[in-house]
Amino acid sequence: MSSKKFDQEFFQRKISSLTNERLLALLQLRRDANEALITLAAQEATERNMAVRLPEPPAMTQGNAPASDPSKLKRWNWGAFLLAPVWTCANKLDLWTVVLFIPPVNIVALFYLGFKGNQLAYAKNTTNTIDDFIQIQRHWTKGVIQVIWIAIIFRISLGLLITLLTAFTS
Repeated sequence: MSSKKFDQEFFQRKISSLTNERLLALLQLRRDANEALITLAAQEATERNMAVRLPEPPAMTQGNAPASDPSKLKRWNWGAFLLAPVWTCANKLDLWTVVLFIPPVNIVALFYLGFKGNQLAYAKNTTNTIDDFIQIQRHWTKGVIQVIWIAIIFRISLGLLITLLTAFTS
């Protein structure tokens, strides 16, 4: 007896022991549940002569990602613009990482990544939806803001320290 057959029999026994209300609740999980489990539950509902209308599966855009608003990918990406080498490595854009170290081209690449970075990174990303991807990119924006503030505070502190040291040594 194969393990797949055993699993199917196990779940069939569990599903057949469910009440009608719980069976209907299971069938409403179509977007989040295992397809084989939903099939077993639908078969059980049919055997019980229950009128069940399954929700439609989500439209697919890329891999396993449900459709979302692709215009969200056309926004400016501050993480790609200001932290480009780190951002391109994190988003698996290896060719762009190399391009950023070619002096005449890197300035143009920074602006291109700012404009098209979301689209380039989403093509290589494994998130479920565009909204999830955009949320990750917002974290990059927050990271850029934090890095800028840290640099400003460091520069001011260093300037004050140098001023104090020169005042005491004079």
